[in-house]
Amino acid sequence: MADAKTNDFIGKVVLITGATPNSIGAAIAFEFARQGASLSLIDILDQEETIEKCRKALSVHVPNADKNIIGFTGNITEKEVCEKYVKDTVTKFNRIDVLVNCAGFAVNDDMFNFNLAIFDKIYAVNVR
Repeated sequence: MADAKTNDFIGKVVLITGATPNSIGAAIAFEFARQGASLSLIDILDQEETIEKCRKALSVHVPNADKNIIGFTGNITEKEVCEKYVKDTVTKFNRIDVLVNCAGFAVNDDMFNFNLAIFDKIYAVNVR
């Protein structure tokens, strides 16, 4: 996105899963903030560091950028968490323009050692 205009997403709302600091989701969030998007971020871990970095990038385009970024901590494999996350995002910003599903994880183990519970957990986060 280096050649993209830096204001392509002003007025757009971007919902991103998997925005833990130093992750692909955090890098995507930063780039959208750099281009002026309002952000709604969720991860199972705290993403305050990501939110602060995005606030600084967004403040170039939007006054009071802290009002244009919200973060949630929650497990996206739980239906109720997802419903609340989407509802709270729409309540705050009145819409969602872009969805980026970046939440995911892997287990570094021999695939023959996987049990079905581990496979189900990976599938629930990465695919479902």
